Amino acid sequence: MRALRRVTATAAADSSEALNQAIGELGLDERDARLATALTLGVLRHHLFLMHQVSRFVNRKPSPETALLLQMVAAQRFLLERIPPHAAVDDAVRLATGEMRLGPHEIGFVNAVARRIAASPGPDLTPPQDRNRYLMIRHSIPPPLFRIARERFGETVLEDVLEAMNHEPSLTLRANRLRTTREDLSAALADLGVQTHPGHYAPDALIAQDPADLPRLLRSDPWKAGLFYVQDEASQLVAVMAAPQPGERVLDLCAAPGGKCLHAAEITAGQSFIVATDVSPQRLELLKSNIQRLGTPGLELRTPDSLPRDKRFDLVLVDAPCSGIGTVRRHPEIKLRMGRTGRRSLKQHQERQIELLCRAADLTAPGGRIVYSTCSFAREENAEAVAKFLEVRRDFEVARNWPLPAALIPLRDPDGFLRTWPKALALDGFEMCVLLHRTNSV
Repeated sequence: MRALRRVTATAAADSSEALNQAIGELGLDERDARLATALTLGVLRHHLFLMHQVSRFVNRKPSPETALLLQMVAAQRFLLERIPPHAAVDDAVRLATGEMRLGPHEIGFVNAVARRIAASPGPDLTPPQDRNRYLMIRHSIPPPLFRIARERFGETVLEDVLEAMNHEPSLTLRANRLRTTREDLSAALADLGVQTHPGHYAPDALIAQDPADLPRLLRSDPWKAGLFYVQDEASQLVAVMAAPQPGERVLDLCAAPGGKCLHAAEITAGQSFIVATDVSPQRLELLKSNIQRLGTPGLELRTPDSLPRDKRFDLVLVDAPCSGIGTVRRHPEIKLRMGRTGRRSLKQHQERQIELLCRAADLTAPGGRIVYSTCSFAREENAEAVAKFLEVRRDFEVARNWPLPAALIPLRDPDGFLRTWPKALALDGFEMCVLLHRTNSV
């Protein structure tokens, strides 16, 4: 409840940070921490569905915090069925009395409604006449995000995409090829009881069979030895598509925490010169610690205002700040954010994205390339942002036929963008493209 209150209180809150803070404050052991995580993410992930269920059992509109508490009860009843109904009711009353300090009347209201929810035989899934409203409630997709998804994917695969947004995300590792191979890492993790299998698209990706193994992995000797980095397979495709070469000068313009520039260094066996920059000094410190743990050579950290003005780069990575809607299953609080800000936030992101692309163009050597990527499937943040950039910088073009590994070719659309959704819904929803200087057209 503590984490949920923090996340719902502000649009900028991060569920992972709120959970870690609450778990630390409450001193939860690993078992209770897992349950708290599942419950918190379940409420955030299925917010509209749970609100709909709670509405069946109340005769007045509860306060926002009381509604959140009742959604927790509904989540335990309809989503986490291993929790006994009476325990869910007891927990709700205990939280209302203690953590939330509600008055006697409100505590009585919570107790009565929680008992009705606990006694319910199951959730209400009756499809209303309005199919769109049904899909939004069933999959807990706020109207602005629903419209973005429907426009982007069309009716044929829409429900598959909406359902994928609520799946538990996979836990994917990237083998550090400077220190190991994917096969050797898999064997080392198996010795620890962590089972993995190779990714489908990225050559260094290993997918853990049980995402709950993450805490154990982050305490393991292979982690301490820098044998792997935690990174979704979709994110790994950015450096694979960029195809950095030994001897190239590479700039990562939005680098922290470093997944893509570190991967680029590994791909070139440390034989490229990479400059990594980010607007956040704290995040650059995180990148610095990752460099040390992974033993990554040839990587220089700089603040944006200290970039060399007289040097240009063969490859510039622009993993642009965005809405993050392609990672909504990892960060379900994004649903709440999109429900509040809607499409206007996409336009705000787009302005910044075009600005970053123009900055990248100024730093790209003749014949060089920009690799632009986002963890969003919104047109405004991808094809539309790139099109507006190309109106300003006519000396760049999308490399529609950029050479790709065979596994990635099915993910490329005719416009040259590589898109993981809807063809690879097990991955996060990323879009990316290569922008070439016209002196090196493909």
